[in-house]
Amino acid sequence: MPSVIFKSMNKNYSNDSDIARLIMYIAGKGNNEYCEEILALGSRGLSRNPETAAKQLIRSQERVNKATKRRVMHIIISFSEDCINIEAIKEYASQIADAFSKGFQLIYAIHSSTDNIHIHYAINRVNIINGHKTHWSKSDFLYIRNLVTRFAETKHLNYRVVGDIQEFLDILHT
Repeated sequence: MPSVIFKSMNKNYSNDSDIARLIMYIAGKGNNEYCEEILALGSRGLSRNPETAAKQLIRSQERVNKATKRRVMHIIISFSEDCINIEAIKEYASQIADAFSKGFQLIYAIHSSTDNIHIHYAINRVNIINGHKTHWSKSDFLYIRNLVTRFAETKHLNYRVVGDIQEFLDILHT
């Protein structure tokens, strides 16, 4: 049966080159250019050009002196190989981006280079409206998880979160 997996990467992305490399990877550029097939690329508050997006994200953090520690959140939503409705996944990717982007810049892409379609999101942890770093709560996580769950249910997909809620929140708060 088709399934959806929601996963937060536990990586620091603490320096400018880490951020640029992640954004380039997501956009299918740089070292990744001939390895990834990008089905869609989107952003909220950032350019869709990966070099420009990285500079914009870094500049927004520097303006408020928040360019330290864990600076970007990397989230992956993965679909089983039998989930192939690309248009539905594109719509879903955009809905999730809208949910994540309330004051936060992000770039995302849908990849199909592995045996399963997956969406990568790089989300600025600094809110561009108030200059504060994310302090997401359990209810914020549950809201995003519910969006994933609703999509999975409407498409008759199995769903699971890799890691528990507390692990996810710990990653967000470090």
